[in-house]
Amino acid sequence: MSLPDYETMLDLALSKVKHKASDERFIVPGLQIISTKNKTIIKNLADIAKKIKREPKHILKFLIKKFAARAEILLSSDASFYQQINSGLIREAFSQYLKEYVVCHTCGKYDTVLEKREDFYALKCEACGAERLILR
Repeated sequence: MSLPDYETMLDLALSKVKHKASDERFIVPGLQIISTKNKTIIKNLADIAKKIKREPKHILKFLIKKFAARAEILLSSDASFYQQINSGLIREAFSQYLKEYVVCHTCGKYDTVLEKREDFYALKCEACGAERLILR
């Protein structure tokens, strides 16, 4: 009984391996912002929070501090600010949130977990294993 040659065994092994596209990029959905005279609503905050594996309240708390504005999460999972805020400024602040609380500073991937500790958060990357402490 002869063994298959190297090429045949390699082809068989490669056919059984699941391929993940190397150029596959994580894309954060864009914020859907609606502004009126005295309110600004983020329609898809809950969806975005789920996609980046964060609590909507944590994102909203960051934005509230940034704009010194009153806000709440509505039953529909939208976020409502009780003043008009420029949508460009909200998008810019959300980008800062992603850089600080979501993106790994070592490998640049979005595969991170935010752990709440006593006086700080720990941002742990599930892709490369890096950990970074963030003061509150």
